[in-house]
Amino acid sequence: MKKLTLSLFALAMTAMTFTSCEDVPAPYDYPGTGGNEGGGELAEGVYLDQNFSTSLGDFQSVGSNPNIAWAIDYSSACITGYKDYNGDGTKSNEAGVTYLVSPEIDLTAATKAHVEMNHAMRYERADINTNNSLLICKDYAGDPTTANWVSIPYSTDGINGTSFDFVDVSANIPDEFIGSKVRLALRHTCSDAQSSTWEVKSLSVKEGEAEISGGGEDTPNPPVEGEYINETFATSFGSFTEKTVKGTPWVIDYSCAKATGYDNSSKTTTPSESYLVSKAIDLSASKGAVVNFEYILRYYTNYGAAKPGVADKVLITDNYTGDVTTTNWTDITGKLTEGSDWNTWYKYSVNIPAKLLGKKAVVIALYYACQDNSATWEVKNFVVKDGEASNEGGNEGGNEGGNEGGNVAPAGDGMTISSIEVGRQGTVELTSNNYGTQAVADASTWLTWNYDNIIFKGAKVCAATGDFTGCIQVQGNASDVAKQGFIFNETAFSKDIKSIVLVVKGLAKYETPTVFSVYAGSEAHPVTNAIEATTKTETGATLNTFTMTYDFSKGNYKHFTIWNNAIGALYIEKIVINLK
Repeated sequence: MKKLTLSLFALAMTAMTFTSCEDVPAPYDYPGTGGNEGGGELAEGVYLDQNFSTSLGDFQSVGSNPNIAWAIDYSSACITGYKDYNGDGTKSNEAGVTYLVSPEIDLTAATKAHVEMNHAMRYERADINTNNSLLICKDYAGDPTTANWVSIPYSTDGINGTSFDFVDVSANIPDEFIGSKVRLALRHTCSDAQSSTWEVKSLSVKEGEAEISGGGEDTPNPPVEGEYINETFATSFGSFTEKTVKGTPWVIDYSCAKATGYDNSSKTTTPSESYLVSKAIDLSASKGAVVNFEYILRYYTNYGAAKPGVADKVLITDNYTGDVTTTNWTDITGKLTEGSDWNTWYKYSVNIPAKLLGKKAVVIALYYACQDNSATWEVKNFVVKDGEASNEGGNEGGNEGGNEGGNVAPAGDGMTISSIEVGRQGTVELTSNNYGTQAVADASTWLTWNYDNIIFKGAKVCAATGDFTGCIQVQGNASDVAKQGFIFNETAFSKDIKSIVLVVKGLAKYETPTVFSVYAGSEAHPVTNAIEATTKTETGATLNTFTMTYDFSKGNYKHFTIWNNAIGALYIEKIVINLK
């Protein structure tokens, strides 16, 4: 009877018509395994061709948690570990490992083969390829936990953003599986602290090599003359070794090397000190060499004030002892730019000091440390080669004291919808194009987030969609207070506010921005002392951009409120807070 009930439920779900995933702010709730639509004759050179628009076909969902399964949702094979498990209206995470296993694929006649997949993903906070894996094996016998799976890394470019954007990826099947009968599997891994939502529209296996356009595969690059190190950090540290003195180590996360002592699930910081140490490189024949990499550095300062004990450095030596604490390192960090989002990668480029040219065992290390507070440092595409540094980042020779407290960006430089999503705290969700359960009169329903160690709150706030995608949307109404959304900082800034800059979007047909108010005060959520703005307008074909600057310098204010107490939704692209 239980099987019949579940089957009827699955049929009812597939019979319903849903809107696009981009309109859905939270992961999916529906368990199930889909139907079996069978398949027709495959075209020549095609070994598997599965479209998940209406069923899972001959694929099978098998997992460790009976509450978590692959199912058909929104014309895709979908899975998440974040849902309402007991029907009380509250969603939570559960741990589980769930496989979507393919039927047998005959590659006995293949010479080369590759996988093509169309998919979308959101909410993954750990390594994408680790928790959302594409696998292959030869020995599947019904239990995925006993099969000898091999991972097929894929490019993560374009996924796990602020909306469900479907992208095409392709990846080569390892040569050891060519000429055999194999199985593929999509393995989803989640914990009781976090889960992605993964959607797959189609999966196929075809003859030939993949056209790989991303950096998902962390395979070694062919040796290049004059190149000593080339590591992407997409899936491993490669020729680097992680050495932790205390606390949280360097990890591979989001297809890069990441260092932070802050744990987002527990909202706690562990005092840490860790090195990522390169292999020894021979510069005996080099006339000049350069270190290049891309990075994101966030939460390095507290709105311009240095965080005691926080350090992120690039170190070098020609006398590595094997013990990072006793090695005599030279600091070549130079300038690192503190970023304001998780999408903008900065380029670091610095010349190796002349005194190390001609040395046979030069070692480079990425070093991070934290105490009560921590920065987050992400690094990818680390290259050491002959040549000279570009002017895009870094300074030759560095600075003896590292970059502790220095080279800071303007306070609150660019708080965006992504900042809110990443820093969100509590149970109130950031929804898309609707305000969920947020109520102006009930503080327990307000959206809460942490940005640069400042707690912000908001009511009637959501992620905008359509033409305003990427903006913070705040509801507005001239007469109904219940529909007048707001944003304010609950935690006082370390210094008085000098100015606030809002980048506001509006439809091109409107020459002026939406009418709303900005208030200043000495306590959280001020609503009486309005600050006037000076506005600069940039016109566009679809949207106009209004850069609105509010001068707080005439008073001593550590708090502000943005209150949309007029008609029409307010769309904010960015909020910049500058302190005195």
